Amino acid sequence: MTSDIKIGISLDKEAKALRYGSFMSRFFDFIIMGCTDISQFIRSMGDKQGSGRLFARLSVPNEYIYNGVRKKYDMAFSLVYDFVDAFVITDFDDFNEDVDPILNLRMYNEEYKPVYLEVKSSLLYEELDDIITYSLMSNIDGLFIQNQRLLKYAIE
Repeated sequence: MTSDIKIGISLDKEAKALRYGSFMSRFFDFIIMGCTDISQFIRSMGDKQGSGRLFARLSVPNEYIYNGVRKKYDMAFSLVYDFVDAFVITDFDDFNEDVDPILNLRMYNEEYKPVYLEVKSSLLYEELDDIITYSLMSNIDGLFIQNQRLLKYAIE
């Protein structure tokens, strides 16, 4: 039944795209957006309207700008925590160094926000198995898989 399926959109543009807020949230259950310029991202939250959920995409190797100062992804996570509904972590290489710090930071917040991992399309099945195992053991809320081959494997 289609009412059980959540449909979302992933945007490459920065937070300026939130200005269409009410239009987008009428059609999609969630919007995934990068937040490279954290200051702009937070300012744009006032423009977000409607009921669509906003997921912040954080790429582990990227740097994020907040009031002109460069921050790592874990600091970006803390800064936007109160403004988003969930997080999508991308481009991670090592669970202990790249993902665990985010999960630890989440524990210090009163409100629980889901954390999802975006799976690289080039992974081998064994690597996907490792991600699934880690996710089940570490309270990861879900995976974003765009590669049809990997999606089929994960479902099986």
